[in-house]
Amino acid sequence: MSEDDASYTHVHNRDLYPAKKKVKDEDYVHEFQGFQLLHGENVEYEGKIHHSHASLSNYRFFVSMEEGFYNVPLCLVDAIEIYPPSVLQIFCKDAQVIKLDCGNPDSCKRWHGRLVEVTRPVKTLKECFAFVYYAYCKDKKNSHLGAPGAHDWFNSEYHRLGMDLCQAWRITECNSDFSLCATYPKLFIVPRTTTDDELREVVKFRTLGRIPAVVWRHLTNGCVIARF
Repeated sequence: MSEDDASYTHVHNRDLYPAKKKVKDEDYVHEFQGFQLLHGENVEYEGKIHHSHASLSNYRFFVSMEEGFYNVPLCLVDAIEIYPPSVLQIFCKDAQVIKLDCGNPDSCKRWHGRLVEVTRPVKTLKECFAFVYYAYCKDKKNSHLGAPGAHDWFNSEYHRLGMDLCQAWRITECNSDFSLCATYPKLFIVPRTTTDDELREVVKFRTLGRIPAVVWRHLTNGCVIARF
């Protein structure tokens, strides 16, 4: 085949996960966007649930009402049931139960069917939203994923969790080349009094080098959760 006959097509990472066309209820004329979309997230269904606005994306179920809102990641949903005549019950894996009065049985069945469809078990691992997010991030120049600005993003989370208020924690970069622990990120949080040299000694006695690293802090009482 000659060079002139050759055909090359550049495929972006995001092209592997094309966005579905949004479906809006017939009686819904609003352009409602109550949350910021993540990379790779797209709203698939939009409409009203009685007096509330509802959006269902490939990542979350979002319902906005006068007294507040529900923002439920789909992976958190354990089961969806209809309580006659028109109450939609969503049972979450964190023991939370959300009850939504849909106003009429038809609306209740419609949203029940949509939720069942998007929360079904995936057939392949790459159907998980994490892979969609990763693909879209790779195509975004300003994405924090693997980008030079990763430290800025991590710092913002560090301050958001109030890690800087009690002077008990710090961010370590001793795993910047993944030599400390291959399954840990480049940046993680450790006690402020622990030096990087001490961390390098401790990993010698830990399976796969997985030392305790703080991943969350309670803003009120200061309790933390550490992974290892």
